[in-house]
Amino acid sequence: MAGLGLRVYTPAITIWVFLSQCLSADDSCRDAVARLIAWRVAQGQRPCSADTGAYCTARGNLPEEAIHQLVRETGMEADDLADEDWLWQGRRVRVTDGSTITMPDTPANQAEYPQQENQKPGCGFPIALGDMNDDDAVNGLDVNPFIASVISGGLEHMVQEQLT
Repeated sequence: MAGLGLRVYTPAITIWVFLSQCLSADDSCRDAVARLIAWRVAQGQRPCSADTGAYCTARGNLPEEAIHQLVRETGMEADDLADEDWLWQGRRVRVTDGSTITMPDTPANQAEYPQQENQKPGCGFPIALGDMNDDDAVNGLDVNPFIASVISGGLEHMVQEQLT
């Protein structure tokens, strides 16, 4: 079965397995790969290895821009399909969620998402801000370094944009 993992974990399959992992009560990689194996067998395909290494590698290799594009396109399609009855007082209501995300303490993550000033150098994990904008569907997703001034500035810009 050497090399099979590279053919199994195409970008589309990797995203599908990742979404199933995120939506499952058991969000382990092991459980996600088990669901893929069950699906492959149900489709008459050979089961792939239950080892999670190939899946985790494929997930780590997904281009960030591909995820952003998937979110945008899915949101735009849902927007296009949304019924006018979903509008509030004839308007689209915009919601933004700025959740923080901690990441592994790697040199690459430290370079792109530096530690906060209140963290001791070398102690702590990089923190990013996941900013999601939506009305009837998610139509934007950004992951940026967590800086408090960016949050307040972004909210001011959003409010001004919506009022004009």
